[in-house]
Formats: sequence, structure tokens, C-alpha cells
Amino acid sequence: MRISLQSKYSLQLILLVGTIIVVLSVTALTIFKRSFNQLQVAVTNDLKTQLTTQADAQSATFITLLQKHLTHLLYQKNFTSMHEILFDVQSQPNVLEVAVFDTTCSIISSGKELPLPENIRHLDRTHCSKRPADTIARTTLDHSVVVSRPIYMGEEWLGGVALTLSTDHLQRTFALTNQLFIQREKKGIKELQTSLLIITIFVILLSLLSAVYIAGRLVKPIERLKNVAKQIGRGNYDDMVKTDRNDELGDLTNSFDQMRVHLKHSTVSIERLEKEIIDKNISERERGLIEEQLHKAQRLEAMGQLAAGVAHDLNNILSGVVAIPQLMLLDLDKTDPTRASLLKIQEAGERAAGIVQDMLTLARSGMNVSEPLKLSDVIRKYLASSEHDELRKRHPDINFITSLDEQTRLIKGSTVQLFSVLMNLVNNSAEAIQGPGRIELKLYSTYVDQTFGYYDTVIEGDYLCLSVKDDGEGMSDENLSHIFEPFYSNKKLGRSGTGLGMAIVWNAIKDHNGYINIKSQPGEGTTVYLYFPIADTQPEQDPLSATDKNADLSGCGQHVLVVDDIQNQRDLACSILERLNYTTGSVDSGQKVLPYLTSHKTDLILLDMVMEPGFDGLETCSRVFSKYPEMPVILTSGYVESEKVRASLRLGAKKYLKKPYSVKNLGEAVKQVLGNSG
Repeated sequence: MRISLQSKYSLQLILLVGTIIVVLSVTALTIFKRSFNQLQVAVTNDLKTQLTTQADAQSATFITLLQKHLTHLLYQKNFTSMHEILFDVQSQPNVLEVAVFDTTCSIISSGKELPLPENIRHLDRTHCSKRPADTIARTTLDHSVVVSRPIYMGEEWLGGVALTLSTDHLQRTFALTNQLFIQREKKGIKELQTSLLIITIFVILLSLLSAVYIAGRLVKPIERLKNVAKQIGRGNYDDMVKTDRNDELGDLTNSFDQMRVHLKHSTVSIERLEKEIIDKNISERERGLIEEQLHKAQRLEAMGQLAAGVAHDLNNILSGVVAIPQLMLLDLDKTDPTRASLLKIQEAGERAAGIVQDMLTLARSGMNVSEPLKLSDVIRKYLASSEHDELRKRHPDINFITSLDEQTRLIKGSTVQLFSVLMNLVNNSAEAIQGPGRIELKLYSTYVDQTFGYYDTVIEGDYLCLSVKDDGEGMSDENLSHIFEPFYSNKKLGRSGTGLGMAIVWNAIKDHNGYINIKSQPGEGTTVYLYFPIADTQPEQDPLSATDKNADLSGCGQHVLVVDDIQNQRDLACSILERLNYTTGSVDSGQKVLPYLTSHKTDLILLDMVMEPGFDGLETCSRVFSKYPEMPVILTSGYVESEKVRASLRLGAKKYLKKPYSVKNLGEAVKQVLGNSG
């Protein structure tokens, strides 16, 4: 037979709950009343403190203003103006008296009457003693407060000003506020008592209605349930409550055990889910970083392709700008007045070709030339260049200081690229200086054995360090974080060199297997450090560069085939070669080379690497050497030396000539190759 626990424990639980509620209600009333009393004392003290602070602040403000307005009047002994000011202050409701005294503590002017020499009164010595100019003396009386402050003119003590303020209105304000608070406190206590009584009655009735239910659920199994719950809290789900009772307690324990089993499986699932969520979040973050790097790489690649394409087209155009003036100069007398104009055109073309080289550097197409060189020679070449002269004209107040290591240690690199790097850095430093300043170029050897700047790893070893230091405006961390981005600049329009700035510097240093570090703070200038690995080798002699610089570039009527898909380039190359006593022929594609060689005796091929559509330079070389393995070939391109150029040289091409080429460059190359092959 099933026995209910309600009849056994309901009465006991009702009595217990009722007693607890009554005791708690009485205790709460007592505590609230005591708290209100303590609050009254605290509020009263706080109010008194605030009113006192208010009086102190008011008196300090009055006396400071009086000191400010009376200093010059007292120094000039302008008693009439002083009296007018004091009279206005005296008319304030809470001001009892205001007076100005001299160094003998004699009152010389007040707000009540003009000074009378025969009726001079003296001030209490505590208010007129000699003190620092920023101090305030204070004395509190029964119904007033007296404050004074000395008056100085420079370091001379002239006297001071004293002010007596009434505190009656503050005391009245305090009394009224305190009385209002007490009234509100009593009303609040009564309302609280009524509310507690109503709540107590309601809770007792609610406990009577719920006692029967609660008694049957929370008696004997509480301790066991508590122990099992503690085990579950520790992550142990193996303990069971276990009961053989056929009543509500049995149902409760059975339900608890079922809950334990479900909780165990749910916890395992939750842990698995949390792990999956964590792994997913990590994967999403990694994917976001990879996507960001990919987008950045795609943008840079697109920018590089654009720069390389533009540079290629510009090199083809500049070939005429550089070479045609040279051809005309060969036919002009040295006294001809047009020679100067032609030389300027030629120089402008060469400078434009340098800018195109900067674009190729930005495109990360590699160095045009890599050879052992002295970095100090590049620096001196820049300092003696027209670019540097123009910079000094724009910034005449800048002093340039050089400190160059005269050792003969070499680096391997490109003079053209390093010249551009140095020009960009010096231009940046000059733009950062407002007015007079200095730029210091320093070259020295150093040993690098730890990371720095923008690098996680560096190759340990000997380096040549070139530092460019200025005392200009400096840069913030925000600007430094973007400084190597292409087209990022905060310089003035029209003074940004090639317009590619530090992106050229970064790519050029990377081409040279070097490192770059920048130190800068706003207002403290900027120092750029460039590190180049030391080659410690002598310049290699190119077997095709042994031609005497003063030797005659003229040929002996040999036949040269010019292969280029651009008509202007073919015409220009043919004009130069014919002027140098060569015979020429030309075709506009690689497909036409072999048929031409079949019908024409040819001594050399001048071959463009990039031709569209049809065969490019590499495919043309492969087909020519398969049938004419000894045919001399000179490669030309508006791009820098690429993998296809190197592959063509490995197949048997003799030399690579970068566009735009001059009469001298083309003449020397043809002379060298034909002389070597002959």
C-alpha cells in the first residue's frame, strides 16, 4: 500500500515557515528603522559639509576676484576706484564688510566709507601678516567668516583685502533642509511598515497553500540528492540516488537518476560541440587572414602587371626619344646651335627611362643589372647629379652632411636602382623639413646578428649600412604602418619624385637581398637604415664588354635582321645600324624569321622578346638555333631581364639589350657580338 508523506509533515512545515516569516518581518522592520536613523545622521553631516564647502568656495572666489581687481588700484593709490569696487561688493546680501589694508594693517578703504586719515582703523594681525601671494587667511566666527588675501605687485607686498561674510543664510538653509528630510524619513518608515505587513500576510497565506506540496518533496532524500548533485558538479555522473520506496520520494529519485544519465550524455555532446565551435572559429579566422593576404597579393599583382605593361610601352616610345637625337647629333657640326636642344631632348629621354625603371622595380620584375659595385660611388654620383642640384635649389636652407666608409668592400646590385633609392629617400627627407635643417648620409660596415624592424628573421653576417637621417617633422606610428604601400603619400603635390616613393625603395632593397629599418617620432625627425650584404668580390669582366670605349662603332657592311612587332622600333633600329655602316632587313613577327634567313645571308639577328601575336623571343630563338645553331642573336625588351630572357641566353643568344637603347649601346653590342663571333 502506498503511503503519502503529506499527512506526516505538512503541519510541521506550516508552523516552521510561519514562524520564520514572522521573525524575519520583525527583524526587517527593526533593521530598516535603524538604517533610516543612520542615514539621517549621515545625510545631516554630509549636508553640513556641503554647505561649509560652499561657503568656503564662495569666500575664496570673492577674495580672489577682489585681489585681481584691486592690485593695480592699490599700487597706484587710486582710493576712489577702490571704494567704488568695495561699495559694490558691500551691497551683496551676505557681505557684512569689505576693506583694503596696507602693510601696517591699517584699513585705508572700505565699502562703507571713504578713507579718512584721522579715522584710520586697524585690522586683526592674523589677517594682514605678510604671506605668499596665493594664500588665503580664514577665521570662522559665530555667525560670520572672515577671509583675507595679501596683494603683491611683483615681489612687493602692498597690503591686502579682507572680507567678512554672513553665515546666517547657510544655517537657515541647513535647518530647513534637515527638517524636510526628517519629515520625509518618518513618512517613508510608515509606508515601509505598512508594505512589510502586507507582504508578510501574503507570504504566510502562500506558504500555507504550498506547504502540503513542499513537505512531500523535500524531506528525507534531500541529503542524498545533495551529495549526488555535488558529484555531478565535479563532473562525476556515475553515482545514483537509488531508492526502493514506492512513493513520491521514489518518483523523485528515479527522475533524478534519469536526469543524471541525460546530463551525462548532454555534457559529452556539449563538450564536443564546444570543441567543434572553437575549431570552426579558428578556421574562419585563419581563412579570413588568408583571404586578406590573397586580396592584397592580387591587388599588388594587378598593380605590378599594370606598371610592367605601361613601362614596356613607354620603353618602346622612349627608344626614339633617346636614339633619334643621337643620330641627328652625329650629322651636326659641333658649333650648330641646335645641338643644345637635342642634348636636352636626349637627357629628358634618359631621365624618363629612369622613371620607367622605377615602375619596373614596383612591378617586382627584378634588377636590370646585378654586378659588384662600390656603394660610396653611387652616393657620390647622386650628389653630383642634376637631380640633387635641383633639390638643393628647392631647399637652399638644408645642409647636407656625408660620412662615407672609404673601404673597398663591395655589394652586388644595380647602380640604376640604388641611385633611384637614394634619390627617393633624400627627397622624402627634404620634404619633411620645414625651413632650415640637415640631412646626413652615412655609410659604414656592420655585423647583423638579430632581427629588427619589419622582419621576423634576418641572415646573420656582414653588411654595408647606408643611413639617411633628417631633423624634419617625423612620422606617427599610423604613417609608418602604411609607408611602403604603393601610392600612399602625405607629401605635397608636385614634390613626390617619381610618385612611387617608398614602394620603390622596399622592392629595390628586396631585389638586393637586403633589409630596411625606419626609426621616427613626430617632431624628432626620421632615420632610414638600408642594409646590403657584402659581396667582397671584384667586378667580373664581361667577355662581350671588352671593346674599347673610344673604338669606332662602325661596321663593315654586315647584314643585321631586325625582328620587332612595332614598326617604329624596326625603323629606328634600322636607321641606327645603317648609320653605323651595316645593312639591314626587318620582319614584324617570329614566324617570318626562318623564311627570311633562307633567302637572305644574315650575320646577326636583333630580336625583340615580346611580340604579339605569334612567336615570342624565346620561341623564335628555339626555332632559329635548331636550324642555325651558330647564328648570333641579340635580345631586346622593354621589360627587365626575365626568365624567358635567361632561357634564351642559355639556348645560345649572345647578349641582352634593354630598351630604350642609345646609338652607343646598340653599336657597342653589335660590334662586340660580331667581333666575338667572327
